[in-house]
Amino acid sequence: MKTSEKSYEIKVPTYRNDISIDADILEEIARIHGLNSIPMIQEVVPTQGYLTSKQKRLRMIRHHLADLGLNEIISYTLKTEEDATRYEKIGTPISVLMPLSEDKKVLRQSLINGLLETVKYNKARQVSHMHLFEIGHVFAKDVEKSHLAIALQGIWGQQAWDHKETVADFYLLKGILDETFNRFGITFDYVLSDDKEYLHPYRQAQLMLGSESIGVIGEIHPKEMKRLDIDKTIVLEIDLSKIMDVEHQTVFNHISKYPSISRDLAVVVDENLAVKKMLDLIAQTGKKYLVDLTVFDVYQGSHIEKGMKSVAMNLVFNDKNKTLESEDVDKIMRSITIRLDRELKAKVRS
Repeated sequence: MKTSEKSYEIKVPTYRNDISIDADILEEIARIHGLNSIPMIQEVVPTQGYLTSKQKRLRMIRHHLADLGLNEIISYTLKTEEDATRYEKIGTPISVLMPLSEDKKVLRQSLINGLLETVKYNKARQVSHMHLFEIGHVFAKDVEKSHLAIALQGIWGQQAWDHKETVADFYLLKGILDETFNRFGITFDYVLSDDKEYLHPYRQAQLMLGSESIGVIGEIHPKEMKRLDIDKTIVLEIDLSKIMDVEHQTVFNHISKYPSISRDLAVVVDENLAVKKMLDLIAQTGKKYLVDLTVFDVYQGSHIEKGMKSVAMNLVFNDKNKTLESEDVDKIMRSITIRLDRELKAKVRS
C-alpha cells in the first residue's frame, strides 16, 4: 500500500517466515524487478584507510620477531576441556554449543598449548631446532585478551668459522623479550616464582610491568616435557592488552664530551640473594654519575664459601659538565660498598 510519494506500507504474508528485516524486503523487490535491470554503480570511497596505533605496534612486534629469526604460527582456538586451562586460567571456560569433535570444544585460555603442540608435531618429524611465536586472543566468560607467546627449543645459532653453538635457554628468551619491547620504552622486571606447575620450579619468573604481573617466562617442567615427548623448551606468555596503550616518547641526550671512568667490583653475597636487588641498590647510590652497570661474571666454587656466590660487575661513571677525577669515583665506590655491606651483607672480594 502506497502511503505517500516516497513511502509504502508493506505487509508480509504469514507463510513467508523468511522475511523479517528490511534487507529481506529489498531482496524480494530486486528479485521481482529483475537483478539484470539494476544498474551497476561503482562506489567511490574518498577516505584512505590507516592503521591504529595498536595495529602499528602489533605489526612492529611481528616484524621484529620475524627479523630475529622466529617463525609465526597460528594455532587452533578450540581445545579439549582439560587443555583449555592446562597452562593458564583467566576465568570461567567457554564451550561451543555444537562442537564438531571433543578435542575442539572449549575456547583456549593460553597460547602455550598451540606452541607446544607445534613443537611436538615438528619433533616427531625430526625437526630439532624451533623458534616459534604466536600473537592471538584467549577467552573466558566476559573476558577476551590479546596475548603474545614464544617458544624456543634447540640451537638458536651457530658460528660458521669456529662452530660454536648458541643453545636456546632462559636468558636468550629474556633477551629477545627485552630487546623487542625496549624500543617502545617498556621495561620488564623479572621476579622469581614457583607457582606454575608446568614450568621448572627453579627456572621460572613472573613478568612485572611496574607492580602488575602481566605474564610468565620459564623452562617447561621435565614431567611436562616427558608427557609431550619433547626436548628442553623455554616459553613465555604475556598479556599484550596491558601494554598496547603504554605511551612512549623517545628522549635524546647529548653525548658527553668528557671521558668516562670504568671500575670493576666483585662482591661475595648469599647465593639466594637476587642480583637485581644488588643492582638496584648500586644504581640508586651512584645515580648522578653512574651511566652503565653490567654483570659480567657469577662464580661459585673454590675460594668461595659454600652457600655464597661471587658477583662481578663493571661500573661506568661520567659527568656531562666536567671531567671526573679518580678521587670523585673513589668516593662514590666507597658509598656503594658501604651500602652493600650494611644492607645486603655483601663483602668486597679482593
